[in-house]
Amino acid sequence: MGRRLAWARESAGCSQEDVAKEIGVTTARYRTLEEGAWTEATRGLRLDTIVLLCRFLDVPPGDLIPGR
Repeated sequence: MGRRLAWARESAGCSQEDVAKEIGVTTARYRTLEEGAWTEATRGLRLDTIVLLCRFLDVPPGDLIPGR
């Protein structure tokens, strides 16, 4: 998911800080999502956060979820 998320963000012309602020997480936490570092801080990623990401980046969920 990390690489897909970074691609979507870059395609939207946004910084990591922009996305983090929009979805209500710290930049550090957002960065771990893009890096694919599934730590205790990112395991609790909620569905509503994924929905916010998709809306802000204007991508369907299937573009971000691995195996799709």
